[in-house]
Amino acid sequence: MEAALTGEQALSLAAERPPDVILLDLHMPDIPGTTIIARLRDELGLTKVPIIVATGDTEAPELPEAFATMIKPFHLDSLLETIEAAVARWGQEQ
Repeated sequence: MEAALTGEQALSLAAERPPDVILLDLHMPDIPGTTIIARLRDELGLTKVPIIVATGDTEAPELPEAFATMIKPFHLDSLLETIEAAVARWGQEQ
């Protein structure tokens, strides 16, 4: 598991070592999460890596390029189930 405090750091980590799944906060301090998703997909070519979006917004935006959107706060069990589903689907697409 890798953790990034900024969008630029997340992009750098993903470029160095493509992840199996990404948990991304939509409100990063330097880059909007939607921009990070676009850069992960377009610039880094991570089109098949599932992205789980976390947001504190009560109404989550529709993000078709994300595997799932989770409204914070969420329970660990829900997160683990979502990660398991994302990894299972990712494995089927390979």
